[in-house]
Amino acid sequence: MVQEPYSILITDDDEGVRCSLQAVVELRGYRTYLASDGSEALEIFRSEHIHVCILDVNLPDMTGDEAWYQIRQEEDRVLPCVFVTGDAASANRLRALEEPTADVVTKPLTKERVIASLETMIRRFVQGVG
Repeated sequence: MVQEPYSILITDDDEGVRCSLQAVVELRGYRTYLASDGSEALEIFRSEHIHVCILDVNLPDMTGDEAWYQIRQEEDRVLPCVFVTGDAASANRLRALEEPTADVVTKPLTKERVIASLETMIRRFVQGVG
């Protein structure tokens, strides 16, 4: 379990994926916020203190990459992101991969891979450890 209830914004247009990710993340003690598209993610980000984003690469209103960049422009701080995608080719085109604060997990997702990526982002960029 985590010491502090870090807040994770999970954005995916597939409700099943959102709920599955929520269950996995909450079992580790994190607080979650769910969004079905980039616009909803921006609204949540504006009203809640989010530590890490989990974003689907392919959202209905914008790409996960675009949503992350818009969110990051809202506040001048490090905001790590774990991108999820079923399309490895689209993952390779992410501008975000040039950033050390981003990681990509390809579908089918495993809870171990998602948690490992999420907790690496928290250690490095939220806690400032290694």
